Amino acid sequence: MKQKSRTFEEIYDVIGIRVLIPEDRQKDCYGALGIIHSLWHPIPGEFDDYIATPKQSMYQSLHTAVIGPEGRALEIQIRTPAHA
Repeated sequence: MKQKSRTFEEIYDVIGIRVLIPEDRQKDCYGALGIIHSLWHPIPGEFDDYIATPKQSMYQSLHTAVIGPEGRALEIQIRTPAHA
C-alpha cells in the first residue's frame, strides 16, 4: 500500500484466483481472460500481460482484477503450470 501510495480499498489482490491452462495451450490463456471479463467487469488499469512481455525472470502470466461476486474486487492470474 505504501509503495504504490494506495488505500486499502485500492488493493485488488486481497482475494485471488489462479487459473491454470495446459502447458501446450498457452494461447488459451487469452481465451480464459475473455471469458473472465465477460463474467465480471474488469477494473480499469488493473491488467498486466506478462505473456506478451515476460518479466526478466521469464515469468509469464496474465493478471487482471475484476469486480467479482458480491461486488468485491478479485485478482485473477492466468498461466500455465510451468509458471505456477
